[in-house]
Amino acid sequence: MRNVIIGTAYNYSKESMLPFLNSLEKTGFKGDLIFFINNSTEVIYDKYSFKLKLINFEKQNRWYIRFFKYLEYYTPLFIKDLIKFCITTLTLRRLKKGRSLPNWVFSKYYLDYYVATSRFMLYYSYLKQNEYDNVFLTDTRDVIFQEDIFKKIEANKVYAFEENGEIILEKENWNKQWIIAGYGNDVFEEIKQNNIYCSGTILGDYESICHFLNDYTSHIIRDKIPNKMEGFDQGIFNYFISYKKLPYFTKLPNGNRVFTVGMQKMEDIKIVDNKIYYEGHLDLFPSVIHQYDRHVTLREFILSCYV
Repeated sequence: MRNVIIGTAYNYSKESMLPFLNSLEKTGFKGDLIFFINNSTEVIYDKYSFKLKLINFEKQNRWYIRFFKYLEYYTPLFIKDLIKFCITTLTLRRLKKGRSLPNWVFSKYYLDYYVATSRFMLYYSYLKQNEYDNVFLTDTRDVIFQEDIFKKIEANKVYAFEENGEIILEKENWNKQWIIAGYGNDVFEEIKQNNIYCSGTILGDYESICHFLNDYTSHIIRDKIPNKMEGFDQGIFNYFISYKKLPYFTKLPNGNRVFTVGMQKMEDIKIVDNKIYYEGHLDLFPSVIHQYDRHVTLREFILSCYV
């Protein structure tokens, strides 16, 4: 099986990436690891048994990016609107046919959106040019691996991982703001009792992940999603799951495959034989621990294990 893990690592030091890389190595992972980076990223990549590929989109496409920056500052509004219309039309046509986005086209969206939102467009274009069996899209700096994340993946599914199951959308201010800002109060009122699912860890077979990423990219461009709201990828993700109810999603409770600890209390986190579990759910052994840096004690434990 050809498996790939894809993440974005912007402005990270090599030390901050060691828990991710060293923990992944300990699982025996033999697939591909793809990091999208920028000029400020430092990664040690020559000591691992898996294949690590670093893609610096900014560096590779700096002339396209400079061109669109020039247009933004030095061209009349009607010309900017015409260019935007042409790029939008071209993009939606390519997406409808299931094709990747040319780098010069994506360079425009790269400038328009925060990287947390635009990263999924990058992933889509990469995957349409590089076929795998299974895909794990993940945050990087605050993630470690405890075992193979790709165990027993079913076809035609995108696995969505719950955050704290006791905190619903209505009770978490950031997630509430993202939904209201993007979709209005009526949509929020309809889904406010739903659980929160994390856009920082998404797993599935290749075809289903590509389907999701195509839907995501089309939605941003076609429906004019807010482009300068940091973290809005999570708002889109929960809108897809709870409002649109897209059929490829399989929702998993926190601790099943992925344990997202950011909104958990420290007493919810149990360490047994140097492995991390969700207290009260010891029958589930999470392959991935996410957001560990929100807890000082847990962070220190993980650094002692993997750095």
